[in-house]
Amino acid sequence: GIVSYNEMVRYGKLQSRTTSVGHVIFLSLGADLGRIWIRPEGLMDKLGEFVFSRDIDFAEHPRFSRRYLLHADNSDDLERLVPEEFWQALGDESRLVIVGRGTDLVIGKDGRIDPEDAAPLAVLGFRILRAFGGAR
Repeated sequence: GIVSYNEMVRYGKLQSRTTSVGHVIFLSLGADLGRIWIRPEGLMDKLGEFVFSRDIDFAEHPRFSRRYLLHADNSDDLERLVPEEFWQALGDESRLVIVGRGTDLVIGKDGRIDPEDAAPLAVLGFRILRAFGGAR
């Protein structure tokens, strides 16, 4: 479906970041990933790692880890639960924003998206479903 929304993230009293998403896809996976949040990692995030150390990076997936900030409730289980193809698919893409709870994921792109960009996002969704063994 095509959904438009804004997300605001506060970094302090005066600083915030707003993300506008034009297209999102909804997926139901065969694995319970708990609560996860993935978005592009910026310079402020990299600097914040020295203070807060909240980002989860994987040595086995350096391309993904360089591009994205990942927060998860069950970070210890993520590498076991998530197939290699998922990390590769995300590492091949830029500007993705992913919010997940349990077996459900919502995937969109950071920033405005033209209508013709909806098809590649759908292809990514099918690629992720295939990585988890199909739809539930």
